[in-house]
Parts: sequence; C-alpha cells; structure tokens
Amino acid sequence: MRYPLPRIISLVLVGFGIVLLALKTMTAVVLFSDDPTTLLVVKAMPSWSNLLQDAEPSQYWIRLLSDENGFIGFTLYQFLVGHATTILIALALLLAAVTLTSRRALTKGRAN
Repeated sequence: MRYPLPRIISLVLVGFGIVLLALKTMTAVVLFSDDPTTLLVVKAMPSWSNLLQDAEPSQYWIRLLSDENGFIGFTLYQFLVGHATTILIALALLLAAVTLTSRRALTKGRAN
C-alpha cells in the first residue's frame, strides 16, 4: 500500500512535533556550580523549564548523558529546546499548508 506524499509529510511533521514536545517538557540539563559535570536527565514531572542549576540529585531523574564541559549534542539540544515554541508553530503551519494543498488537489481532481 503506497501512501501519497502529502500524507507521508504530514506523518513526519506530526512525529517530529511529538518528539520535540516530549524533549521540551520531559528533559532537563542539570548544572552544578562547584562541578563542571553537565547532566541530561529525564524528569518525572513534565515542566516547561529545562535548566536545573545546583539541584539536589533526585531519585526521580533518569540520567541520559553526562560529561564534563557539556555533553555531545548540547548545542543542538539547546537550540531545539530554546526555540521549541517557534518550531512547533512552524510545524503546525506547515502541516496545515500540506493538508490544504493536498485537499485542493483532490477537489480539483474530482471536479475534472
């Protein structure tokens, strides 16, 4: 079964949006003032803040990455999380545009 290209694009955009929203609300960077170690953790409770400064170690965190002087992909993580709202709005607009253009193409195809 072959999916039309607008359907595939829509699925990819929705999937990326869900992953971005989960990344924004469920992960955090933990920094310590007396230690250069940086942690990327999964939080038990979702929140919109992604930076925990001098936080007490918690049993409710799941450590994903840790490294001194920043983990691999730290800059990409900061960009995605810092601009998550803008990216999600852009994804929603792209999804709406893809849906509208595919519906218009279907409507024109049926009219002819």
